[in-house]
Amino acid sequence: MAHHSRDKVLYIDVNSRYLNPSRQLLRQVLSLIFDVHCFGPGFSTEQELNDGLSAFISAHGPYCHLFSTPHIALNTSTQSSYDIDYPKIFYYDFPSSHLSYIFDIQQQLLSLDIPRSLFIVDLDLWNVTPFTLSCLDQFNYLFGLGPNLWPSQSLVNVQDIWNQSANDLWWQYIQSNKNRIIDFPHFVSSSEFVFPVNTPNAFDWSIPGIHYKSRQVF
Repeated sequence: MAHHSRDKVLYIDVNSRYLNPSRQLLRQVLSLIFDVHCFGPGFSTEQELNDGLSAFISAHGPYCHLFSTPHIALNTSTQSSYDIDYPKIFYYDFPSSHLSYIFDIQQQLLSLDIPRSLFIVDLDLWNVTPFTLSCLDQFNYLFGLGPNLWPSQSLVNVQDIWNQSANDLWWQYIQSNKNRIIDFPHFVSSSEFVFPVNTPNAFDWSIPGIHYKSRQVF
């Protein structure tokens, strides 16, 4: 049987961890289909970061597609705020000084003539801003809650405890960008299931947020 090599793609992100492991699982999902290379703080050496994204692609490419996340593509923070805020939220094992390369990586990513997609599973789509949507316009495809996973009607007017600041911008964006949004739900890894459970549970199943009025409408 002939061996067919898999297409090479480049995953551009910050190699940081969060309590919810979805960030680490994105690369695993891509690896099921592609030969995945990674670039960014925590993935690359300081010399590679200093040389830049374009140089890395020239040395290790070509790549048929680029994938990124809001940590790179939608960054609007200053370096000082990154130094202060990022360690409070995310765990990482590289020098904090490497975070300063994010700004250059972002600009290089958007200037490359290579198809690019953005994972938006960790983006708060209920509170997006016009600026955020303008950034999304710079990507060929978006992987997240799209037309088949987002409520088909506005839920902003449904009085609920979580949506006091919610808006309809993402719902409106979906209507005119359905051909660019690839439905990509939140997911879990098999390592997140623990069997057997040694302590008795009060309920066999628990669905967080089931009492939200908006979920009852949806």
